[in-house]
This record gives sequence, structure tokens and C-alpha cells, in this order.
Amino acid sequence: MKCTVSQENYLKAIYLLQIQKESVRAVDVSNYMALSKPSVSNALKKLRTERLLTVDKEKNLILTDEGLQAAREIFSRHSFFERLLIDAGVDEGQAHEDACSLEHAISRQSFAVLKDRLEGLAAQKAAD
Repeated sequence: MKCTVSQENYLKAIYLLQIQKESVRAVDVSNYMALSKPSVSNALKKLRTERLLTVDKEKNLILTDEGLQAAREIFSRHSFFERLLIDAGVDEGQAHEDACSLEHAISRQSFAVLKDRLEGLAAQKAAD
């Protein structure tokens, strides 16, 4: 499934909050993303419709298997680009901001090829 940039941002936010907290609710996402509660509510409704998210009886947000997979992929792309930029000499704040854009701007195929190529070069450099 192809997610929108907005959906990817919500999935990543929920994923990161779930790493930090035992349970995540809509208000947590609203505070984390600095967005209004009605905006978050609408976005979460769309994620539920797309079967990327469920909500339990205590109103805790739970990523479905598909939602969790998408969130992990997004976070992986973000982490890769952030580390690449920092290693290249970009300051951490700018690297984080740019990684937030780059994580959405590349296809899965291109990302996989780029990551494999750069990891191969790093391994070759380490062996030399």
C-alpha cells in the first residue's frame, strides 16, 4: 500500500511514541506533532479506514501489522538519511529536518539500491 506523506508522518510518530511509552493515545500524537486534536482525529480515522491502525477500548492506538511495517520502513529511511547527512558534516538539527523530507522523496527500490551500495562501499573501505 502506498501511504501519503501525511500518513507516513503519523505512522512514524505513533511508532516512535510506542517505543517511548507503554500506551499511546490521540492526545499524545497531537502533542508530539504539535497539531490540533481535530486534525489528528481526522488523520487517525483515515489510518483506521486504511487498516493501518486500530484503537482499543481504552482508546490506545495500535498499529496493525501493515501499519507497523510501514512505520518501520519510514523510520529506517529517516535514520539512514539523518546518519548519512551527519556523517557528511551537516549539523544534527539540519540533518534531522532534511531527513524528514528525504524519507518521503525516494522509492523503496531506489532506497534499497542506495542503502546497499553505500553499505557495500563502507564495508569495502573498512576492509582496506
